This record gives sequence, structure tokens and C-alpha cells, in this order.
Amino acid sequence: MSTATEVDRDVHSTVAELLSNHGFDAPTIEKRLKLTGTPPEFDTRHKLNVAITSAIGAYSLTIEKWWHQLTDQHQSISIDYVQAAAALNPGYFQRQSGYLLPSLSLNTELKSDFFKTADNRWFFPLGSFSHLRDGVLRVLDCANTPEALASAISKWNALELEDEFAKQRLAGVFSRTTKE
Repeated sequence: MSTATEVDRDVHSTVAELLSNHGFDAPTIEKRLKLTGTPPEFDTRHKLNVAITSAIGAYSLTIEKWWHQLTDQHQSISIDYVQAAAALNPGYFQRQSGYLLPSLSLNTELKSDFFKTADNRWFFPLGSFSHLRDGVLRVLDCANTPEALASAISKWNALELEDEFAKQRLAGVFSRTTKE
């Protein structure tokens, strides 16, 4: 386990390296970038706290520099480790009662699978990006659950649904035989 002091040192060093060609030096970074809180623990060998806090810190110092050039005033920059870690979507690394928690993005991605159509074909809608997911749910007029998708797709013939998806610029395809 790393202590806050070790992580602080790593963050300041990483930010100094990232911004070394942009007029920032280590003493200025240590003075301008305040790090607070206790770095959360992740079950990984990667230094996630250092990575995300350094990225946010480098970005913040750069924006603050622009502000200073514009107004001749400095702003204070403070990054809380827990808040920085929240930017990572750390659900992938978290456990509760010994079990992995599901990734947060799985709550919003389309529940993709093969679903039976009215003409007994199998249709696979794709919705990994929000605009695709929303378009699929709009065309099918259903909720983002496996049951609702299955019910909605079961009302369509496969080719008609595939054509409608293409017309709406959505991704989805029905399974074809080798001959087809």
C-alpha cells in the first residue's frame, strides 16, 4: 500500500515530466498543485491514483496558466484523490463482500444478444455507443432490458428490421445461413 506522501511525490514528479516542455518546473508544480485526501486502494499493480491525478493535475495547471496569462491572477488548484479516482469508473476494480461489482457502463449499454424475430430468424442489435443505444431503443420503442428487447424484436421480420436499422443508421444484423 502506498502512503499519501509517496503518491503525492509520484504525482508531482509525473506532472513535472508531462509539463517539462511547457514552462513548468518541479518546485512550481509542488507549490501550485495541492493534493488532498487519502488515495483509495485498488486491487491492481497499476498506479491508478498516480495516473488519473497526474492527468487531471497537468490539465488543471495548464488551464490555470492560461488564466494567469489572461488576468495576471493565480487560481488555487486542489485535487482530492477520491474525487480523481471517481473519474476512472473504478467499479471494474471494486469488490463487495468478495464479489466483483459490475462495471458501471454495463448499466447503460444496450443489452446486446441474439433475439428471435417474428419470422424465426435471430437478430443482433448493437448499441455500444449512446447514440446507437438510444436509436435502437427508439426504433424498437422499448426499455433497455433483455425482456423488452426480445419482445420488441419478436414483432419484426428480420429483413424489415435490418432495413429499418440501416435507414436509421443503426448497427444491427440478422443471422444468415451459409447459403444466404
